[in-house]
Amino acid sequence: MKTLTKSFLTLMLSTSALFGAAGDDRPVHADPEVGCQLDKQEAAYVKSFSGQYKIPMFKRPGKGFENDWAEIASKEIPEWMIDAKFGIYTHWGLYSQAEFDGNTYIQHIYNPKDRKAISKTNNLTHYDFHRQKYGPAEEFGYTDLVKSFTCEKYDAVEYVDLMMEAGAKFGGLGVVHHEGYLMWDSDVGRWNAGKTGPKRDLFGEFMKAADTKDFKTCATFHHARSYDYALKSLRVKGKEDQLETILNNAAYDINQDEFKDFFFPAHKYPVEQFAQEWHDKIIEVMDKYTPDMIWFDGVAIDKPNSPEHHVVDFLKFYFKKAAEQGKQVTICNKLPGSDKSGVTRFNFPQGVGIRCYENGRNMPPDNAGYWLWDRAISYPWSWVKDKNYNLTSEYHVRSLVDIVARGGVFFLSLTPKGNGEIPAEEKQICREIGAWLKINGEAIYSTRRWAIPAEGDVKLNAYQYIAKRKGFWYKYMKTSPQQIRFTQSKDGKDLFVMTLGWPKSGEILVKNLKTNSPHFPEKITSVKMLGSDEEIQFTRTSEGLKIHFPSQKPCDFAFSFKIN
Repeated sequence: MKTLTKSFLTLMLSTSALFGAAGDDRPVHADPEVGCQLDKQEAAYVKSFSGQYKIPMFKRPGKGFENDWAEIASKEIPEWMIDAKFGIYTHWGLYSQAEFDGNTYIQHIYNPKDRKAISKTNNLTHYDFHRQKYGPAEEFGYTDLVKSFTCEKYDAVEYVDLMMEAGAKFGGLGVVHHEGYLMWDSDVGRWNAGKTGPKRDLFGEFMKAADTKDFKTCATFHHARSYDYALKSLRVKGKEDQLETILNNAAYDINQDEFKDFFFPAHKYPVEQFAQEWHDKIIEVMDKYTPDMIWFDGVAIDKPNSPEHHVVDFLKFYFKKAAEQGKQVTICNKLPGSDKSGVTRFNFPQGVGIRCYENGRNMPPDNAGYWLWDRAISYPWSWVKDKNYNLTSEYHVRSLVDIVARGGVFFLSLTPKGNGEIPAEEKQICREIGAWLKINGEAIYSTRRWAIPAEGDVKLNAYQYIAKRKGFWYKYMKTSPQQIRFTQSKDGKDLFVMTLGWPKSGEILVKNLKTNSPHFPEKITSVKMLGSDEEIQFTRTSEGLKIHFPSQKPCDFAFSFKIN
């Protein structure tokens, strides 16, 4: 089954449809598939905020690159990705060593006036924390973390096995984050795991382990932001004194020439040189490993740190390399936060790769087509001491059910410790997700969206409109048995009804399966709960399909019915 029909692909690739009419300098409108059919209640709720929420836009190809982008956009999202539904990767790097307030540690330890980390539960700045744990940054800078980053508890086979046990169909590592440290053995950048720190090819070990299991792989690149990352936030009006305090301290490693290829400071490192190295690092991973999926963060094709000619070059290289190896690969087209104008635009032009939303940010509820949603297993995006795992396995299962029903793929990030150990809490969450998928996987894997994705009280829905964010915000804390999600088998013969709770009454009413339903006019001959051998009683009336639950739960949360 093709994921894009020939006629639709032709429409996308026409110059006017994909890039706008000649002489049209307006931003290209967001995905033409936005506007899919919703249940009446959902549709009314979304419509009530029409014009108030941000509609994601696409980047426009630069002059002379139109044909290149059309070629890249012609690469279909592979069937395996649409079937997979669930993948796992990592946020793991030098920042994991510090175990403090997330993966942006490098930005804050040199600035005594930076108050970012202070909260109700923490009264320390990064600067003060660093001095307490390691000593003054003059004596122990960020680059010194490399020496202790030995990764002695990293076991690539364990990573792959755990991802597979969780039910993920693809997985990988964050191969480089904003800080710029490379998690593979590189000949391009000297600050890499193969030649410093652990002196191991961490990503290469993962790829070998995955290959023995026939497990699809991915690599995520976050290093477009590495240029001047530690200082960039201070190069603004009002923070000149803070920047000057840092730059005047010659003892800081961030100011020493021997480390300028680690920090890439804008006043010392030409952006053109950074961009070439950024490109070459990506090419190296593509050439050396050819993962099945590549995901990018921080790319801006109209900015000098990640310019369009480099992006076009490595994307074309990736697809050419994969074709030579007989592999079907894809790239993620991420939607970053809003730019200074308040507009949010995908990294790449329309039709390129699979659209990607960070935890649903700025995603319209009536989003159609296929897309990917990435989220941390619990926040922050990296391992921190005494991490609060308030996002439980049940929360993630609810998310998975809703995301898949709406046409998405769930991409979950683990947050390993600095030594490479996967926290026990994360192992447990993964195993609980996997246990649920062993029972309910038929309603998830290789399914397609149905006529509508969901029904239920919008007050308990997965998303609510947040005015100050000018968009819909997705959370899965509250639910009820009447929160129902739909998927269907790829051949369209089976419909799956998933409920996010077990009713005290022992029954639910599926209103969109009433007699003479415009979505399902066919006769219903049987209803089965996945994981249960008990006969399921049901009645169908003009109000809906009433389904009676069995006496025993087949799993702990979210329950799936198969309708024939």
